Amino acid sequence: MEVFHYGLGRHCRLGYQLIEDGLRYEDYPEVVDPTLIIHGSRDQVVAPRYSQEFTQGRPHVTLRLLDSDHQLLDVLEPAWDLVQDFLDLC
Repeated sequence: MEVFHYGLGRHCRLGYQLIEDGLRYEDYPEVVDPTLIIHGSRDQVVAPRYSQEFTQGRPHVTLRLLDSDHQLLDVLEPAWDLVQDFLDLC
């Protein structure tokens, strides 16, 4: 199928091999290391609820929803501040 590749700025073919590969992994693997997820609250590509579900019951995982879309390009400074704060705690 054709999908838009944001990095290349154009449509590219995506093969079924991606699905086959994804089936080899757990949906929500256990996380023991400190983890920061930064997700756009207006993301229409990956729904924020997936990050919220992943975070539940995982005390080492921190979720920060920012008022942005999938690319987070309009919140780079706040996102970087979150990353710096997170790394300072690690």
